[in-house]
Amino acid sequence: MSDKSMGYTELGSMRFHQEPQKRLGVTGDVIKKWVVRAGIAAAVVLVVFGIAKLTGSGKYEAAIKDYVKFVNDSVNGKGKGNKLMNNYPSFMAETIEERCDDFEHLLVREMGGGEDYNFTCKYKVISKEKLDGEELKEYQDDITTFAGEEENVKVKSGYLFEVELTLEVRAEGTGEKGEYSQSQNIEMVVLKCNGKIGLWKMEENYIWRM
Repeated sequence: MSDKSMGYTELGSMRFHQEPQKRLGVTGDVIKKWVVRAGIAAAVVLVVFGIAKLTGSGKYEAAIKDYVKFVNDSVNGKGKGNKLMNNYPSFMAETIEERCDDFEHLLVREMGGGEDYNFTCKYKVISKEKLDGEELKEYQDDITTFAGEEENVKVKSGYLFEVELTLEVRAEGTGEKGEYSQSQNIEMVVLKCNGKIGLWKMEENYIWRM
């Protein structure tokens, strides 16, 4: 017979004798009350677990939001990409600055100048898929080739997103979307590289080739 049945309880390596607990009367109301409590507890566990699953890729999706904002601000002359650098290792600084310059002159180059245009890029995530170890190794190798062997590149995790991008350009003062409006589904790769989570690839192009 176990110690428990004899009325012992254990704290660390010390045992204390205690009187066996008296049986309590169990009524239908008591059972109903505990069933309800158990159901509520189970629901809370499921909700918390569900939220955890949904937010597991939240920081990675936020990197897409950051990049889209960077594009909008750069094209419309409202920013220089300083905040975006928080998403990348230091060896990406020059690339981010170059992308900012590219986007800043996009409207003049594409629209031919003249009118004042407002550019808007919007996105909607269609699906996401967590990348496995072999895929992450390939991305790490590609980034190392770009950054140089002297950089200690470590890609720890990442997601492949399918995103609907909508680009709109309208002439200021017309109240219209005007000159350009188009939506397209594209693939985006978001990686955690050297502890920083950022958008690294759109379709077949890494951000240093965009």
